Amino acid sequence: GIAVVEVVNGIVISPNPNSGTFVLAVDQDFAVGMATLFDAKGQQVGTPTKVNKGDNAMGSSELATGTYLLLLELDGRTVRQQVVITKD
Repeated sequence: GIAVVEVVNGIVISPNPNSGTFVLAVDQDFAVGMATLFDAKGQQVGTPTKVNKGDNAMGSSELATGTYLLLLELDGRTVRQQVVITKD
């Protein structure tokens, strides 16, 4: 299928939906930050991950099907991105 790419303020998650692993691309305009993944119940999934400019490998093949919230803290701003995980 075609990978849906979501773009918000220089942040790209691809592919989205995905099977549990995805790339978080951060524009050069942002400083290094942290990314934390939460499930639909608001529970933190895994540990916060340091995010650098450029491509960052994220997620885990262990993640169950569902909708997750990726909370990014970059340059003192908090950005929320939805991540959809679908298992074949």
